[in-house]
Amino acid sequence: MQSRTKKNEDTHHKIKADVTDDFASRVLLVHPLQSNSILNCLYDIGKDHLAVFDPIKGQFDAPLSAVNAIVKDNTMLTDDAVIGSHLSFTDDQYTDSFVDRPHIHWWWNGLFHANSGGDWETSLIAYIEPLSSFQNVMGCAPYDTMTMGSHQLSSHSCILVPQDSVDELKERLQNYEGRIIGFDPKTTTLRQAINQTIHNLYPQAFKLVNINGVDINELVLSGGDRNFDTKLCDAQDYDQYRGYFRKLFLKFPDAQIEPLMLNGNDIAYQPYKMFSTGRYVGLHSGSPTDNERNALINLLKKASKNPALIFKKENQSHFVGASSDVLPHQLCVIEAYAVYNKLLKLDPNTGAHDYARYLLKKAFIADYRSIYHANGHHDPLDRDYLKSLIETNFEILLQKIDALAKSGTKYDITAYRNTLSRSLDVSVIADKQDHTALKTEHMPDPKQTSFVSSTPSSSSPHGFWYNHRKAITTVGVAAVLGCAGAYAYYRSFK
Repeated sequence: MQSRTKKNEDTHHKIKADVTDDFASRVLLVHPLQSNSILNCLYDIGKDHLAVFDPIKGQFDAPLSAVNAIVKDNTMLTDDAVIGSHLSFTDDQYTDSFVDRPHIHWWWNGLFHANSGGDWETSLIAYIEPLSSFQNVMGCAPYDTMTMGSHQLSSHSCILVPQDSVDELKERLQNYEGRIIGFDPKTTTLRQAINQTIHNLYPQAFKLVNINGVDINELVLSGGDRNFDTKLCDAQDYDQYRGYFRKLFLKFPDAQIEPLMLNGNDIAYQPYKMFSTGRYVGLHSGSPTDNERNALINLLKKASKNPALIFKKENQSHFVGASSDVLPHQLCVIEAYAVYNKLLKLDPNTGAHDYARYLLKKAFIADYRSIYHANGHHDPLDRDYLKSLIETNFEILLQKIDALAKSGTKYDITAYRNTLSRSLDVSVIADKQDHTALKTEHMPDPKQTSFVSSTPSSSSPHGFWYNHRKAITTVGVAAVLGCAGAYAYYRSFK
């Protein structure tokens, strides 16, 4: 009886896998580069020499600037065809950095339609990649699919660029196994080029149609600057603010039509429902990673990039090392733990659990720095030592934060603070008389560092390239002597 049950389960899993694999093979994820966001990014990362200025119009040509950013430089598209390299958050767990939007956004089987945050109708660059090529798919809405972390374009992918840039890009991406396809922007829009490419190279793909039976990816609802044709949007059942069609249907190559989704997130197609199990379905706004307007997560972000902010008087109540009383709901670590639990509700294969640990570890790092500073030390904690602290004590710290989040008592705040303090090496935390003998360069004086917002100049929430930079600060060798013996930590500190 038991073996028969096991056999039935195996058969069920195989059928589910076959169904979802077939479904994923018919979905082509498309990521166009939002020109204004790319232009902003070029200035942000000090590569404004790639920006193209139009002297006739007296302004920058954002679409051509985006082409330069991809064709002539390896930051946003590396030489080995990796996109979103700045989203490899686990690689930068212990650097002074923070990834608050850890995914790449995609549209199904065509070009994004404009919404309140951006417009892609005049863009000139796009990547096309089958959904089946991805491992970490966190969100899977047709209008906003989110893949966690960076992604190396596969042999089944395509890069669409203006025709006169094809040879130069091929020269740079010599090991790229996919296709680089050119089009003439004077006669063909990016939307048209994408549709033609999918028609020619991916015949198994289905079309997305609306309540009128119209292919939504053939529609043009705006003019490139969020200047919507509102009558057309209404007639075609498009929500121009949120950026989705309220009802969607699938049209297969044999002309068969199946309902896909109703009211933005009500899934009607069974294979899609199976694929979405354990994933988020909806817009980024409201998702477990939608933390850009979260004040405490934003403070944690800024403090992770500039640890001196932890010690400013107005921020001390948000980190556990403060000598004055702190309230649990004001702590960054408690807010990070709340987001951590939201992310754990998703399937581990989405990459959400990895990001949950990344976020919580960033909060633990900030609290370790807070405790260290509260004990009279102003030199930075050695990165290797900090990593050892977090990796060794993560589970016990997780237990303490769970208890604190549930009770909200001073007792559990003290228990969490004591766990941090006790795990710090006695030679680091105890003897202040040796502090003057330290050879390590001090961190910036928090009095000289202001808590300044780093809001990007672009208002588009889709500009995920915008925060692509790493601040690197070099300091010397830290030698710490303690009553238990002599310890030395040698490391170049970023």
